[in-house]
Amino acid sequence: MTHSQREPTFGAGSPSLEERFGQMVRRVREARGWSQETLASRLKEDADLTIDQSGVARIESGKRAIRLNEVQAIAALLNIDLRLGRTPTKSEAEEANVAIDEATARLAVVEREFKDVSRQADRLRAELGSAESRLQELHVRRAEITAILQRLERNVYDAANARKRLEEMTADGDR
Repeated sequence: MTHSQREPTFGAGSPSLEERFGQMVRRVREARGWSQETLASRLKEDADLTIDQSGVARIESGKRAIRLNEVQAIAALLNIDLRLGRTPTKSEAEEANVAIDEATARLAVVEREFKDVSRQADRLRAELGSAESRLQELHVRRAEITAILQRLERNVYDAANARKRLEEMTADGDR
């Protein structure tokens, strides 16, 4: 009996259970950004399973028979729900479609809210830019006013001194 004759298939040309599991392992592994070597290493560390990189490659391609303890360890490590390998019932499929529709509707709301918040953030950034520009103008104006006040104080001081000298000269002339 050959490998493909031993296991059930789900119709002509359907992938074997091992091929389906291998495809699932590859998708999840790649989604995590793990190499086959990383998966092999993690299986050794976490589950004390010795499967090298080429063994992982053969599992993913469905070309290596896989024991139940290996299936369990790989599924646990990659957080694969083994029940997903079966065909859902009609009510499960309908329930999943309802959940997808609800999630899609919530996503649309969140996307609208995100756009609104993004527009508000853009407006606030523009206002902040204007406020920063105005603040810089006010700092420059403050420096100008401070310089004018300092000149005025000098002029007042000079005028007071001149008045004092004039008074002294007038007092000297009256004597």
